Amino acid sequence: MNLKIAQMDLRRFSLWRDEERKVTILSAILLFAIIAAFIILKSARDALFLSQYSTRTLPYFEAVTTGVTTLLVATYLRLYRAFSLNRAVGVSLIAFAGGTILFWMGIISGGRPAIPMLYVWVGVFGTLAPVQAWSVVNQRLLTRQAKRAFGIIGAGGIVGGSVGGLFARWIAVDWEVSALLPTAAALIFLALIIGQALSVPYEKKESSDQVAEPTQIRRRFVALILMVVGIGTLVSAFVDFQFKVIAQRELATAQGLAAFFGSFYAYLGMVSLIFQLFATPMVMKRMGPVTTLSFLPLALILGNGLILVTSSLGAVVLLKGGEQLFKHSVDRSSLEVLYTTLPDHAKIRLKSLIDTIGVRVTEGIAAGLLILLFSVGHLPVSVLALINLPLLGVWIGATVLLSREYRRVLEATIQHKEIDFATVQETLFTSDFYHRLPELLQSSEKQTVMDLLELLETGGHGKLGSYLEVLLDHEDADVKLKALRLLFTQEEDLSHQVKRLLGDANRWVRIEAVHYLGFRSKLSPKKLRYFLNDPDLALQAAACSGLLSQGVEASQQLAYKKLEELLVRSLTPSQPEVRLEIAHLLEYVRLSAPLDRLYQQLLSDPSPEVRKATLRSIARTHPSGIESTLIKALRNPSLRSEVRMALSSYGESLFPYLRRILEDDRSSVEQKKLTLKVLADIGGPRVPWLLVATARKANLVLRFAAIKALNRLQKRQTLEPFRATLETLLEQEMDWLETETQLARSFSPQPGGLMEAVLSQRQTWARERIFRLLGLLYEPDSIYNAYLALLRGNKSRADASLEFLDTILSPEHRGSILPLLESNPKAEEGRYTRTGRRDLLFHYLLDRDPLPAAAAIADLTTAELVLWETDIRQALEALSGLSLVEETLNWRYAQMEAAFNPRETPRPLTTIQKMENLGKTDIFSRLGPHELLLLADQSEEVEFQPNQSIFTEGEVARDIFSLVGGSVELRRASGHVELVKPGESFGTLEVLTHQPRLFSARALEPCFCLKLDRESFWEILEDYPAVCQGIFEVLVNRIQALMDLSAENWNKLR
Repeated sequence: MNLKIAQMDLRRFSLWRDEERKVTILSAILLFAIIAAFIILKSARDALFLSQYSTRTLPYFEAVTTGVTTLLVATYLRLYRAFSLNRAVGVSLIAFAGGTILFWMGIISGGRPAIPMLYVWVGVFGTLAPVQAWSVVNQRLLTRQAKRAFGIIGAGGIVGGSVGGLFARWIAVDWEVSALLPTAAALIFLALIIGQALSVPYEKKESSDQVAEPTQIRRRFVALILMVVGIGTLVSAFVDFQFKVIAQRELATAQGLAAFFGSFYAYLGMVSLIFQLFATPMVMKRMGPVTTLSFLPLALILGNGLILVTSSLGAVVLLKGGEQLFKHSVDRSSLEVLYTTLPDHAKIRLKSLIDTIGVRVTEGIAAGLLILLFSVGHLPVSVLALINLPLLGVWIGATVLLSREYRRVLEATIQHKEIDFATVQETLFTSDFYHRLPELLQSSEKQTVMDLLELLETGGHGKLGSYLEVLLDHEDADVKLKALRLLFTQEEDLSHQVKRLLGDANRWVRIEAVHYLGFRSKLSPKKLRYFLNDPDLALQAAACSGLLSQGVEASQQLAYKKLEELLVRSLTPSQPEVRLEIAHLLEYVRLSAPLDRLYQQLLSDPSPEVRKATLRSIARTHPSGIESTLIKALRNPSLRSEVRMALSSYGESLFPYLRRILEDDRSSVEQKKLTLKVLADIGGPRVPWLLVATARKANLVLRFAAIKALNRLQKRQTLEPFRATLETLLEQEMDWLETETQLARSFSPQPGGLMEAVLSQRQTWARERIFRLLGLLYEPDSIYNAYLALLRGNKSRADASLEFLDTILSPEHRGSILPLLESNPKAEEGRYTRTGRRDLLFHYLLDRDPLPAAAAIADLTTAELVLWETDIRQALEALSGLSLVEETLNWRYAQMEAAFNPRETPRPLTTIQKMENLGKTDIFSRLGPHELLLLADQSEEVEFQPNQSIFTEGEVARDIFSLVGGSVELRRASGHVELVKPGESFGTLEVLTHQPRLFSARALEPCFCLKLDRESFWEILEDYPAVCQGIFEVLVNRIQALMDLSAENWNKLR
């Protein structure tokens, strides 16, 4: 495993994106130019100033520098807010370069006031320019990119300091000191050019990714950063004072001090450069940016401890050396990485305030304390060690707290925003809504009233009786029926008003009235027996529900016999609505009498709606004696959802049956998938063992389903005893992903083709399985948010997701999983080799994996098909269960033989053609190949002639249509609504909301459609929830369009 990790790290390093490499190099040059310019300016400033002014004036000039810096920072921030970072930095650097040239001209012309002004100018530049340079760098790099690049970028600053010092020494020896100023100005102009090159691409990105998802600032996180910077600045000032005092004491002569300082800073510069280039990236990768912040305070604790023991030159060299080494390497880089996690709208402002004004003010406080302690108090220098130690303890404590806050900042960045339905309801159901509700319900528009009743039903309110009462006299039967059904959920008893509906002209209103009155026990047994003789069989069934609800044994026996009689009578002639009524009433009535025969009859009913209603009744009542029948119902794909609910209601008693299904090779994959879902629903001590055993099998679909089942089971019971096994599964999935990635590179599929999509989706699924297993080993909600951010987020959120995982995973998982997730298969393009393509094709054939094998055949060139025809045919003859592959192969050979006109769509379509057409449809465009295959298998080809009706407004919605060719008009009773063109779907919204058709659909010309029943569609949404987002984005646009069309009607009602 360690060798594999090393290989992945090496490949990832070699495959740095060109853009990232370019940004890193330019950023290093930018830091080099800024720091070199500052060192040169500082050397010239100090030499010119000290040659004409006393050192006693330095505190005053430092105070003026702090004040001017504060004013200029405020101006710079206003420029940033008014324009952009690019322009603000550009204006600043132009001003610094131009001002430096003006000071040079003033000095060479003999202007004495130019020198003190230059002192302040250089101080402002040294404070503001490095902050601006790091701001530009931070805007171009994400957090994990920064961790990789800041070693090289920081090294640029270190080299700039050394080169600037050597250059200043060389110029000062052979030229006038003032000659340093134009050199510094040239370096600032170089920084300006580099800064513009770095800033331009970001301006484009700022309008897309970054602005789209603003992030809240965690004040505690910012406060802790400020604390770390403030304490660090204070302690560094004290360490510098200790260093100079002890060095002066040990080396009294100016010559000795000069030689000592020169050697110290020369060697320190070389060590710092080596450390920054090689150690900083490694420790930041292994330990994280927050942990590395503790290196500097730990080194200072050690140094100050030595100072307390022995105030020798060696002790202070160790103290100052550790301070300089870590301050300008891991400490600076770590702070800059932390800044990258701040939202862009606050990053520049906070960084500028902290690193300029905050640092200058802290330096001023340090200077005041030093004057107080040593100029006034005349204390020994060792006192500073005693002051430093508690400050360093606070510093260490702040880094510990910062580590927690850093994780919370990342977690907030990747947080998946779920819809809060309680908040939505509060927004909808306001007092103003209820005030206008009576007026809205009295609207003459039937559809408006029905929409309102649907809305009220979703609200779940139990005190709507007074609003619904007026609708019991509505002229439309559908409105009365909907109002009656809502009355079942209300606290108020409206039986007196409902009795009037027993004589209603509409049979379904009468039936629902009997249901309600029986539910409220407001009908006498005599009255109910009277209804048992009604010619309407559905009304007789409703009367049975009333008798069953009364709890009298004689009445229940009578009702039970009557129900059996009604079942028989409703078959000839067929009256499925009667049997549906019986199935519904069993859902709400529990009988003491054995009902297995009644349920057996209903479960074998020819109507699928009756069977589904029966299964829903069984899920609520779970009667005994029909378990084997339910197990057989697993074979029916149209009943999967209802069968699952029914089976799950029986709990662990069904475990032996379910285990046999999983162990039986004759059971289909879909049966086993549904069985795994049921096992996760029922739980129990034996279930995890069975799920884990299934997750270790070779079948990819079952493995995936078993891991999903473990995720669902985790919400009900602990899986801690299986941790070692789950670790093994995780390693297995990582190996599988690595193998699949290598195979994809070797095949080199056609860009945009089906095979490319298949290979991409298989890798995506492998990553999902890895995350699902991580969710079993770590906090599941955090892992879930990290996965969604990596899958759906922009670059910033995906980067934050990986960094968040870096903070919560164990070192072993961090070292093996993150390189795998960070690898970019598209960047690692493989070279075309015919052998690689053939090997992968036969790999899938031998694995009996039909979809990738069929997609590979669809991807083959004509030459490859001809060359491998015999081998493929022989493989298919030796293997079974590859009908999709055979169909695709025959289709490709038909294409080669020009058996049909390629300009026309052949009938019937092959499965691959269905997938291609469904994938072009708006509602299914986000689905992957595996989901499209399920839809293609369930879809039906239908054709319509001009002016032929497809469906009518108000009828039950059972199918979704994907238009392949032709055009369809959707029309409401109020007028034309929409024209459907090829590549669009229609009828989807009603299927999802279980509503009657909102429109009438009519073919305008010869039309060819793919029809999908709603059960298959819901199965896709249930099995693959990750695709729901794309589907519902399309639906939201549809709903918005409908709302816009209805806006005028609503305004009239108001």
